[in-house]
Amino acid sequence: TIDLFKQTARVAAESGADVAIYKVGYPVAGECGQGSVDSAVAKYPEQFAGFKEGSCKDVGYTVADGQKTIKIPVWGKTFTIDLFKQTARVAAESGADVAIYKVGYPV
Repeated sequence: TIDLFKQTARVAAESGADVAIYKVGYPVAGECGQGSVDSAVAKYPEQFAGFKEGSCKDVGYTVADGQKTIKIPVWGKTFTIDLFKQTARVAAESGADVAIYKVGYPV
């Protein structure tokens, strides 16, 4: 048996390690955007942009759906965000819209 532990945000900040942050619905509606930032600056997107520490997987977004590079207005730097979406089953259970189809219909 292996026990896994995470560092607290304070310990990570002191060590200068990167931390994962995510935000549901950003930068693409209906998806989850996740990136990695230096722990010393992670508090800014959390405080001012609504990001949370952790990963999209933590909130049910497990299907990778590409990347999007955005420019942070005040900071002036570009940031690459990994995009994730929910599986169709999870989306259906959450009440989100899902696409359905039938081959050969209506013809």
